[in-house]
Amino acid sequence: SSGINAELLLRPGEIILWLCVLARIQLEVYQLCMRGAKKYFSNFWNNVDVLICVLMIVAFAIRFWNCTLAVDISRIAIIEDETQLITVTPEELVEGFKTSTMTSIYLYSITQVFVFFRVMNFLDVMSVIGPLQLAVKKMLSDVAKLLVLLVIILLGFVCAILCIARCYRKVKGTQY
Repeated sequence: SSGINAELLLRPGEIILWLCVLARIQLEVYQLCMRGAKKYFSNFWNNVDVLICVLMIVAFAIRFWNCTLAVDISRIAIIEDETQLITVTPEELVEGFKTSTMTSIYLYSITQVFVFFRVMNFLDVMSVIGPLQLAVKKMLSDVAKLLVLLVIILLGFVCAILCIARCYRKVKGTQY
């Protein structure tokens, strides 16, 4: 019972996060009204901002639902067909709370990945970090090209080895 009560509490950091999210939603709605839907959604980063807001709203809805569930954890009775009484044990209820809490934490985490990429976009404008970030992007692009070449060469060697192995098996008459 005490484990659930601790998970139900909204912490001050979470309240501050939600104030920031509400301000961000207000800003996005303002931009949408000022630019119009077609122009607003033509920008990739506006789509990312909308995705961030939607994920945060879903995470908050799950978290809020978790907080408003029954406070009395000892027993919950569900009447089915008005004749059969099914009781949910506290352990089952605790498991439900933990599952929904973890779901909201996962959504918060996924959202933070998108927020990270959004912040990286803002760093392009800074005079010191911007050029360094562009150099890192170029290096990552070069590394990706190198990995593609490595995979192509590796696939060529794998195909050659498989052909040699088939020929060897036919000559020797062995089975693998």
